[in-house]
Amino acid sequence: MSIWDDTGRLLVSPSAMFSCVSSLQGMMILTMSVSIHGLKPTCDENNICHPTGLQIGVFFLGLYLIALGTGGIKPCASSFGADQFDDSDEIEKKQKSSFFNWFYFSINIVALVASSVLVWIQTNIGWGWGFGIPAVAMAIAVVSFFSGTKLYRNQRPGGSPLTRIFQVMVASVRKARVEVPNDNFFDKAAVVTSNDQTKGSINPWKLCTITQIEELKSIIRLLLIWATGIIFSTVYGQMGTLFVLQDNTMYLHMSPSFEIPSASLSLFDTINIIFWVPVYDRLIVLLSRKLTGHKNRFTQFQRMAIDLVI
Repeated sequence: MSIWDDTGRLLVSPSAMFSCVSSLQGMMILTMSVSIHGLKPTCDENNICHPTGLQIGVFFLGLYLIALGTGGIKPCASSFGADQFDDSDEIEKKQKSSFFNWFYFSINIVALVASSVLVWIQTNIGWGWGFGIPAVAMAIAVVSFFSGTKLYRNQRPGGSPLTRIFQVMVASVRKARVEVPNDNFFDKAAVVTSNDQTKGSINPWKLCTITQIEELKSIIRLLLIWATGIIFSTVYGQMGTLFVLQDNTMYLHMSPSFEIPSASLSLFDTINIIFWVPVYDRLIVLLSRKLTGHKNRFTQFQRMAIDLVI
């Protein structure tokens, strides 16, 4: 379930608006914190800055607003985009399978610009421009997104999936002593007992459907698949933190007059992705169809394995 879902009308939910506006406000505050004299810390001749408590507070307020907005946008943007495709239409169904590849490709195109052009601007022109340009881009993106509100396909919310999961867990614990041969522990949540009905109605925290139980089992099995990406995500998360600090200790001069900024070394990862996404979508997938004879391309497991190898 996505925060972008609404009650069936073709409108974007208030949660989406809150997330977008929070990110935009955060970018604006960051821009002001490095541009306005009273909010910008003073630095000595050694380029060592001495910010006041107010200046630190304003700066971190901008960062926290961006984090809050990103938490609402980043996990839901791709799923919201996928909702725009109709699975009952064969053409759109095929387009949907490529959507995630090109969505990620587009993100890395932007990352390429940010890691090269914006880093150069921040280093050579100033942080005001370095934060101001993304703030303007974010404003344009927010306006563009909401201008198409009436054109979006929104899925009707089906309730919180977490509630259904916890209902099975609670019902299973309550019936832990119920003896049912050859059944899984969570299957006990579907066993009817004399205490399951309260005032004529069934308490969902005591008695669950078989569908709910199977949903929980599927999620538990998915946790094993999810765990395969932990190491990759851990290493990938260091690229913008630890790796930048390591880059600061390296000799970054390509020539006497040209030095690569530390923050720009992430370009190698971005360029690698930009190269491989079209190769995978337009070449590897087509070859797999010819070699295997399957029109459905790779299975989800095979795609994950290929991605991890690349």
